[in-house]
Amino acid sequence: RVLQLNHALPAVGEEAEDRDGSYLMHLGSVGERFDPSLPIDAEPNRALLERAPGSEIRAIDFDAMAVMNGLRYSQFLRLREVWYALQRQGFRRTATGNTDTHAPAETAGYPRNYVYTTDRSAGAEFDAAIREGRLFSTTGPLLVGFRANGGSMGDTVAAPEGRVTVELAVAAAPWVPVDEVRLLRDGEVVQRFRDLAPADEVLRLEREVELVLERDAFLTLEAGAPLD
Repeated sequence: RVLQLNHALPAVGEEAEDRDGSYLMHLGSVGERFDPSLPIDAEPNRALLERAPGSEIRAIDFDAMAVMNGLRYSQFLRLREVWYALQRQGFRRTATGNTDTHAPAETAGYPRNYVYTTDRSAGAEFDAAIREGRLFSTTGPLLVGFRANGGSMGDTVAAPEGRVTVELAVAAAPWVPVDEVRLLRDGEVVQRFRDLAPADEVLRLEREVELVLERDAFLTLEAGAPLD
């Protein structure tokens, strides 16, 4: 009911051993890696748009994509780049975070996903919330508030004259470090917040931000470790 793309790219330094098990490393018969700097209809990326023989399904037709995969930070940065490239080209795919636990000795529940839904039975409403992007993935920081012009995660909202009021709030347990919070437009940082509350306060940041957009755009919120 929800199709999730796992292991889209290997972590840095693992390409030799993980190439065959990574979806975006060998596109169709092309045998080349997806290039996030190129349009989706350019070679070799266009292989994702091709339909399977005898089917209407294309390689791009997944609902969600595991962007956070276990403890591999280098892999997260590469998958994040791919996910934002797809979003910028109009392919709305839900970003998820998954433990990638395959053995009893491996850590479970880190990262994990928090889904906004009233249906806790993993039924149709739960599935729809995932497909619509009504979730966030985390290794600790909690996005307890993220609204734009009254709309919440996953919504498409109007922005009269390009004006958007963004309400955001980030919380974390005392042992979870939150060094910065980032508001992004089309995958590019438009505002960083580093004047956060101390670790002994659960609510690290609560803010209202005014943006003026020149064109249609998508907004995302990140919190935790700073990016270079």
